[in-house]
Parts: sequence; structure tokens; C-alpha cells
Amino acid sequence: MTLNRIEHRELLRALRLEEAIPHELADRAKEHIASCPKCQLVLKKTRQLRKNLKPMLSASHPVAEELLAFLTAD
Repeated sequence: MTLNRIEHRELLRALRLEEAIPHELADRAKEHIASCPKCQLVLKKTRQLRKNLKPMLSASHPVAEELLAFLTAD
């Protein structure tokens, strides 16, 4: 399923920011994501970031130097 450019941009924004998928795209989004490498990559990166952040968020707040090292790591 293909979306037009505007719809695709809205979907990618929602995926990146972990927001609700716009209502008008909700029915088509799952099918689109299944066939869209770009959307799949965004989801993969978002999941990985959440996985990497989870230990830090559940522990005490890291110091600024640790946050900077995490954010700038490759």
C-alpha cells in the first residue's frame, strides 16, 4: 500500500516521535508499514533507542557527561 507524500510524511513523523498515527491513516498504516522499508527502518531505530534508554530511565538519572556520551555514541 502506498501513501501519498503528505500521508507518508505524517506517518513517519508519528513513528519517529512515537505519537498516535493520524486517524485518517490508521487503517492503512499497518499495511503500508509492512511494505515500506523506510517506515520499517524508523520503527527499528525507535525500538532500539527505547531499548537502549530503558536501563537509564529505570535507574537514577545519569549525570550530564553520561547523557552526552550516550547521545554522541555511534
